[in-house]
Amino acid sequence: MTMRDVALDFFDFCSFPRTLVGRAYLLDILLSIKDAQNVETSKILYLDVQKRYNTTPQCIEKSLQTVIDKTWCNENLATAFCERPTSREFIVVLKHRVDSHVPCRSVCDLLFN
Repeated sequence: MTMRDVALDFFDFCSFPRTLVGRAYLLDILLSIKDAQNVETSKILYLDVQKRYNTTPQCIEKSLQTVIDKTWCNENLATAFCERPTSREFIVVLKHRVDSHVPCRSVCDLLFN
């Protein structure tokens, strides 16, 4: 199973809406990050996505916030964070879990165990 497949399975498990463009941006960002602990600033992080989709960092950030907002109603995801995460926090946690290839049991287990 490729990293892309693992990420897409995770997105489906977390109910990330397939129709949102932010989902594609998030996938590209996750696949481009080498180390979850050293996630660069959004300017650097969004450069490849910006070029690939011919968009702006502001549009990327807004799209990621929309993905977070739409998935925030997922009860397990909402309780996994003390408060609504920033895009960077969300990306770091997702990258760590996708890299770990942890089987999906519950979102809380998946994010923090």
